[in-house]
Amino acid sequence: MDKNIPLLTIRATTNQHGFETLLVSAIGLFILMLTIQLKPGSILLAEIFLVSACLVGLLVGYFKLAEPRFSLIFYPEALIFIHKYGSWQVSRKNIAQVGVPSLTQDFESKMLSCVAIRLCEYGHFLNELAPRLSGKILIEQRHFVREALMVKAQEMDDLESYLIEESLFIAADGAKYCGLIAMFANRMINLRQLIGYDLLIPLNMLDRAPEEFVYLLNRWQRDPKSIMSAETQS
Repeated sequence: MDKNIPLLTIRATTNQHGFETLLVSAIGLFILMLTIQLKPGSILLAEIFLVSACLVGLLVGYFKLAEPRFSLIFYPEALIFIHKYGSWQVSRKNIAQVGVPSLTQDFESKMLSCVAIRLCEYGHFLNELAPRLSGKILIEQRHFVREALMVKAQEMDDLESYLIEESLFIAADGAKYCGLIAMFANRMINLRQLIGYDLLIPLNMLDRAPEEFVYLLNRWQRDPKSIMSAETQS
């Protein structure tokens, strides 16, 4: 089995129907503008509203098309997460656990809107992580930290250490990381203490239910070839 051949691709919901949205909005805007030009009288408030809706639709369609075609790619030995600002990858052997994280408060459990991965070690992952992507993810996924802190706050003494990541990180092997990469590493440490995982994949990056994706990833870990047969059968 060639390690460079993708076994399976996952498409994010964020870029689905982008072309259709753009096309329908463009046609609608053309018809509206033509109608407004040809009809007598002044422009109606309803027509202004419809034109505005078409313009918003054009914008939404454009941003959908600007998203990467695939959000995740399964290779025989690595999983690659693709973002419009870059990508990260984690080897199959470096995944210790995967699941849908949850928070428990007052005997009630609440699932976070993401799938999470716990790594065996950080070094190899951090060495291949781009600072630009790490900075963007730190901002985009900050609400997950806040959500966890709202539940865990009563159990913690120093909340600031979770809200503002340090810009220096020293790995278990003594390697030092600075800047955005270090902040991302410290975010992973904080996430592990809060929810037990290191990496988060938001649900809008998936094309299936979170439980189905977790099952798929677990199958891939045990036997990469099995996910090909599973997808063919489904």
